[in-house]
Amino acid sequence: MNVRSMSEPFLSQFREMIREGAGTLDFHDGQAGTAYTREVRAYDSLIEREVARVDLHLASICKLLERYVGRVGRVLDVGCGTGATTIAVALASGLGGPSVLGIDPNARSIAAARVRAQGYGLDDRVRFEHVEAGKPFPVEPDSHDLVLCISVLEYLGSPESRRQFGAELLRAARPGGTICLATPSPYRLRDYHTRRLFGDFRRREGYPWASRPAEIREMFRGHAVRFLRGEQFEHGLMRRGIRIGKAARLLAPFAAFLQWQKVLVTKSPAR
Repeated sequence: MNVRSMSEPFLSQFREMIREGAGTLDFHDGQAGTAYTREVRAYDSLIEREVARVDLHLASICKLLERYVGRVGRVLDVGCGTGATTIAVALASGLGGPSVLGIDPNARSIAAARVRAQGYGLDDRVRFEHVEAGKPFPVEPDSHDLVLCISVLEYLGSPESRRQFGAELLRAARPGGTICLATPSPYRLRDYHTRRLFGDFRRREGYPWASRPAEIREMFRGHAVRFLRGEQFEHGLMRRGIRIGKAARLLAPFAAFLQWQKVLVTKSPAR
């Protein structure tokens, strides 16, 4: 895999945009935010973590996509933020160098994502569009081989908005195409983003909460839904040089207690 770094002057521009509030966590269905989502100047550690996020996704979600999805032509990254996943997918050799569109309701994040793409020299096949929260995606139906939704679902405030969002994900994917979700596990004592005790059970407007697997399956009823449970364990151990092969399946029941649930949905050709 040819991993590149962001070049100057784009790296410095990107860091300053993050410092000034690009990438602030926000909601995707127009609900009112709380003090939790208030924009603040970012600390240096947060800035560097955001810079490094491309490499993080190359080593994590992209490896799973390369193994279980393979080469794709057109990719839509929904809720792309500052474009880390978008860029990582474009760089991942096992995905075939696809054309990627990232969309997000945060205009500052989109501006930073465009700078990031320039820094990686990918603005020829990676583009970003600002979209209004809660509105249909600006794409044709059945148009994308892979639709990404990484740490977005938990920021939709109601079950109804999540159902509508799921319908939009399905509309964007081609028949036989794949939707990839990564969203926090709902079975942890504290919710992943705010650290609220039992935050995924004490659901409040303006705060993220995690969907249960049954809710995700219902959202995509009629389509093949695969939770990457044993696969997550196996991948995590392989990154640490530990290979356990098929024995990883025995660990699958414990995946509910990992920080993230990763899901692949194959759109039914009949839909």
